[in-house]
Amino acid sequence: MGKACFRTRKWPQAIGTSFAQAPRALVLTVALSLAACHEPQTTNTVTTATTGSDTPTSQTDNAEPVAQANAPLVFLTDLSGRLENGQAVSAFMAPEFTFVYHVDNRCDGNTDGVLDALPASRVDGPFRLEVTNDGDGWACERKPVSKFEITFDLQKVLADWDRFEVYQHENDPYRESIEGRGVSDYLVVQLAGEEDELRIDRLEYRSEDPG
Repeated sequence: MGKACFRTRKWPQAIGTSFAQAPRALVLTVALSLAACHEPQTTNTVTTATTGSDTPTSQTDNAEPVAQANAPLVFLTDLSGRLENGQAVSAFMAPEFTFVYHVDNRCDGNTDGVLDALPASRVDGPFRLEVTNDGDGWACERKPVSKFEITFDLQKVLADWDRFEVYQHENDPYRESIEGRGVSDYLVVQLAGEEDELRIDRLEYRSEDPG
């Protein structure tokens, strides 16, 4: 597959609390495509988003703060390309990271779980976690709260996504999202580290019932 290209634009968009603190925020969206890339119009910054490298990459021709401002965006675009191609992404993770699972279902209610100190290598394969279901779906009678274990496999979950769109939140550029499978499923990543050594220390999988 070729190099992933992207376009950027800003506009006010209402978003939920899972995306940002403010009720309305400027969201920077990056529409990925497999078309040939156009040369950038500016000459002081060169930003690349490659899908074949094992590690995140970015290029700038100076060390100005403006040139470094999009480092999280380049990182996430690179990550998104690898996820779309079903490639390993452990190199993007901190040595240990926090995984958050949230599924909202109109009948079953909310199912939530958290795993702390998960080794980076585990992100590329299935792992078990305990979740709690509140049984409080709006379309069905309330059920008792229950706890059980599930197996989560990121690559299998993403296999049926029909799009991979990257969103960077202007009020917190180190908290970003990848949306896919309609409007219901998305990943939220929290980045840590310096611009040239960014890693994901928190990964959230969220599925919201669009009903």
